[in-house]
Parts: sequence; C-alpha cells; structure tokens
Amino acid sequence: MQFDIEAIIKESKNVSYNFKSDILKGVDLEYSKYFMEPVGEHYRLLTAMASLYPEAQFLDLGTFKGASALAYLYGKPQKPVYSYDVQDAHSFIGDNLLDRIVLKKENVANCIYNIGKIDIILLDISHNGDDEAAALRNLDKQGILNDCMIMFDDIHLNENMQRLWDGCEGNKKYDITQDGHGSGTGILIV
Repeated sequence: MQFDIEAIIKESKNVSYNFKSDILKGVDLEYSKYFMEPVGEHYRLLTAMASLYPEAQFLDLGTFKGASALAYLYGKPQKPVYSYDVQDAHSFIGDNLLDRIVLKKENVANCIYNIGKIDIILLDISHNGDDEAAALRNLDKQGILNDCMIMFDDIHLNENMQRLWDGCEGNKKYDITQDGHGSGTGILIV
C-alpha cells in the first residue's frame, strides 16, 4: 500500500467530530478536548488515515481508554480495528462498537497476531522505549513489518523514546510532531 503523508496531514486539518455519534458518545467531556485540538494530539491524523485508506487493516497497540481506536473508527474503515493492551481500561468503547473494535488483553511484546495483513500500526504503549522496541521485534519476527506504516506516539517524550525513534530504519521516516502529538509523533514506512 502506498501512503501519502502530506495527504494525511492535509485531510487531518478537515476532521471534525460529533460527540453524539454512536462512535464517540462514550468519550467523556473532559477527554473530548483532546480530539478537538487542531494540533497537539494524534487523533485527527488517525481519522484521516482511515478516511483516506478505508481498506487498510489498523492495529492499535496501547488501547488505554480506547480513544485512538475510536478516532480511527470515526474515519469509517472497512475492516474492524484491532486494539491490544495489557489491561482492560477501554472505558470509552461502548458495547455497541465491539463488532467493529476487537479488544485484546495481551502483552504486545510476545502475543501472536492472527489478523492477516496489517497496513497501519499505532505504537502507543508504555513510553519507556524498551517495551516499544520489544513490540517492534515481535512484529518483525512475525513478518508484519513489511509494507506497512507505523505511527509512533511520544517520540520526543524522553531520552529512551528519542533513542528508539532515532534508531528506526525504514523506507521513509517522518517526524510530524508539528501536526501530531506535542511530545512527538513519528511515521515510519517499512
């Protein structure tokens, strides 16, 4: 799949959210402000990715409350969103969405992904650099890091995350922090 990063950024500027929609109605008022930020978060980028590449299979590593999975789902992908975390904390995802968001409680450093070809991966887990590196090794060992786009969250958050980002190699590498999360958003095409 060919990804156009400039088109994703441009499309993200046009994203607007309806918090009364079936998808976003579970997001609490306090957290909804993060979706509304024109820059400073990565949610609009995820929605734009789904809108531009609806046939792509999305893998969300680090569910937390479920905001990233919901942002991607809001872009109307054709395939279900797969979201993995080590805890059950997906408080924003309503039962009405469980046919479109598949939640897995597993350690991404050693789980087996049986979901076919993965096109877009969001890596947003513990932000210590080591867990992210272990997750990438696991994905690579399974042959998943081939012809896909990986979005890294918080690449400038700390020294370990910066080192992880600096050490990443791929066909194309983009630091899109100015259009994403304030503590760093990176995209790697492998």
